[in-house]
Amino acid sequence: KLSNEFPRLRFFFLDVNRVPGNLVRSNNVTKMPTIQLWRDGKSIAEVIGGHDSATVMQEVNMNSVI
Repeated sequence: KLSNEFPRLRFFFLDVNRVPGNLVRSNNVTKMPTIQLWRDGKSIAEVIGGHDSATVMQEVNMNSVI
């Protein structure tokens, strides 16, 4: 849903059960779901837990990602 609303952003989905554990650990993913916001190769914000799209977008807007 969010990718349709914000075509300039790139969204990636990783199944933590199918990717190498070092990838999960190196990105500090400790709980599911975890949504990380990145800019210029650096993590700038994180939303942990099942939230609606409005909550996620509030975090995105607060961090001026779009």
